[in-house]
Amino acid sequence: MPMHVPEIPIETLSHIFSFVDSRATLKNLTLSSKNFYKIATPRLYSHLELLNADWETPFYALRPLTCLFLRKPELAQNVRHLALRSTFEDGPASGGKQGNKKLDLDPEIRSAIVASAQSKEEESQWLEDASEQAHEDCILSLLLPTLTNLRSIDIEMPVQPVYVPRQLERIGRGEHPFDRKPTFSKLTDILIAHDDSKYGLYTSSIGCAFSLPAIQNIYLHRIGSSDGPDPADEIAASLQNIADGSSTVISIDMHDCRLSSGDFARVMRAPKALTSFCYELGWGHLSYTACRFPEMRAELERHRTTLRHLWLDYVPDGIEWLTDGDAGDDTTPMDSFAGFSALRRIKIGMVMMFGENPEEDLPEYADRLVKALPVQIEYVKITRAEDGPDVIVAALEKLILQKGGKFPELRHVEIECSEAGVNDRRDQFRRLKQLAENEKGLTFVVRDTRGALVGEDSDQRVERKWGFDEDIEWQPCTSECNARNVFPVHDLEK
Repeated sequence: MPMHVPEIPIETLSHIFSFVDSRATLKNLTLSSKNFYKIATPRLYSHLELLNADWETPFYALRPLTCLFLRKPELAQNVRHLALRSTFEDGPASGGKQGNKKLDLDPEIRSAIVASAQSKEEESQWLEDASEQAHEDCILSLLLPTLTNLRSIDIEMPVQPVYVPRQLERIGRGEHPFDRKPTFSKLTDILIAHDDSKYGLYTSSIGCAFSLPAIQNIYLHRIGSSDGPDPADEIAASLQNIADGSSTVISIDMHDCRLSSGDFARVMRAPKALTSFCYELGWGHLSYTACRFPEMRAELERHRTTLRHLWLDYVPDGIEWLTDGDAGDDTTPMDSFAGFSALRRIKIGMVMMFGENPEEDLPEYADRLVKALPVQIEYVKITRAEDGPDVIVAALEKLILQKGGKFPELRHVEIECSEAGVNDRRDQFRRLKQLAENEKGLTFVVRDTRGALVGEDSDQRVERKWGFDEDIEWQPCTSECNARNVFPVHDLEK
């Protein structure tokens, strides 16, 4: 006897289905009835996540999924978020997780390549690469344009992919075949990461993000400029092709990245108006390009009337600054941010604000914060304070004393410091806390950076979140370099 399903309004069913998280259940619902199919299908495809346990496992679903979406574009239009972990293959030479097995091309793949290629030579190479099982790069580049209603992309890339960045750049520039069918008009957020814990992803792969037509927020992890004879002059072509002020991006967040002066300048010049900028410097094999604070500060100047949140930092396990010679790092303290008329909150590494050896001239640097911050500042956080704790104590005292004068909007002062750095000056930090909270009405916090070293207390490490407030969540990065211990608040009364 057939089961009777009572008539339930579509709106009610849709609300009920919104509580279903199981993809298997959603799939079963689509097979239950025509009405259930219409309601459950958008939810089934809204979040598309291709997640592998390790880099050696192929994305077996990538090719059939691409064929499905090329054949049924109405399904692809339901996708709002796409995530890939770990990285995709860009050919058999990149690691060999699938070998060099040749495949018969699906008609949907062949037709999409013929329609997308801009020359016969490009078409021929694309068809050849698509016939290799290990060339996920060229297949993914065909999948992406089918996702016309995409809002966010979370993707790990190999060292030098070709097809995916090229396709994204063409979408952004409105080139063939996207001159007649604009794509990604709703895509506002993208994370581009690299899965290697030693080497970085070349900057040639990130220019595509800035050219996307509706992009607002860009997140980057383990990006490193190439090491040329003069790294400061090396500029990735994909960045060089972006006109100044042409990008709609308003927020950039870079974790464990290292850009040459040339690449950094292009990243800063591409946006029309940044409101939030976070840059955590990495080092080592990630990139050996020089890091120059004065040049970084000069490029930030173009956003001084719009930048509200600024975070300039370096990895907590430390950096060896290589300052010898003209091609080395320049750790001269950054110039004042006092003229940044929109700046409300700042987090900044000790060396970036005070230089490498500030305690050699303590009186001069004790006034540094008061002189460097704009009058409307509300939130100040100094990281890596163990690199100059005596200067930090002196500078923060002068800052706090200006709460009722120069800085009437100041609300919160915070420090990140090693346990040893705090223990040696516990009385001084306790006095600062009493001054801030009891006399000036501020919140004063000192955080303990113990366990910051890579591999230290690894069982306690958690994936870091993103954004200035660290409240934005993406898939964990395969490199594990975005995992870190939570820094607890020091109990200064002990």
